[in-house]
Amino acid sequence: MKPIATLEDALNRCQILGMRLSRQRRFILELLWQAHEHLSAREIYDRLNQQGKAIGHTSVYQNLEALSERGIIECVERSEGRLYGNISDPHSHIHCLDTDRIVDVYVELPKDLIEKLEQQTGVKITNYRIDFYGTEIAPAPLQALGAAGGAAGGAIAAPRTAEPAPPQEPPCAPGSAGCQERGTSLPDPTCVSP
Repeated sequence: MKPIATLEDALNRCQILGMRLSRQRRFILELLWQAHEHLSAREIYDRLNQQGKAIGHTSVYQNLEALSERGIIECVERSEGRLYGNISDPHSHIHCLDTDRIVDVYVELPKDLIEKLEQQTGVKITNYRIDFYGTEIAPAPLQALGAAGGAAGGAIAAPRTAEPAPPQEPPCAPGSAGCQERGTSLPDPTCVSP
């Protein structure tokens, strides 16, 4: 079967597997696809109820278990409990130890490394997942992640993140040349007093 890439794919996979698409199950799938982050069952319950989508604790837990057991959503085991995400195809994770954030990344190991591991272990590798752990640093440009993978002989696809905010113009004093250049003699809301 093809990987689940969209909410529609997830809904279709439920039908293919003979799973009933209840209202609660749709709510959970829609939330996970909107959130694009890993959430606990409690967080899912709270968010759905904040959105006015009444759903019980038991229903949330039962649906999450059913969806993850069938490979429609991801379940990440952590010491403090399970987290659920919308990506179910094989991928790796970067765990930020400062923020507890989990970032989905796709890592492709060099073919010769996989062959070496197979020779050493006598096991044919058909799939793999790598968990990276680290602390927060200044955000790296997305191209740097791809370049780092290329330098190491593998490939890393950029993580799924929100688009960066457009650069802000530097503040200026009201009535200064900077504000006049912006075409107004009135104080610009981005301007600050000297």
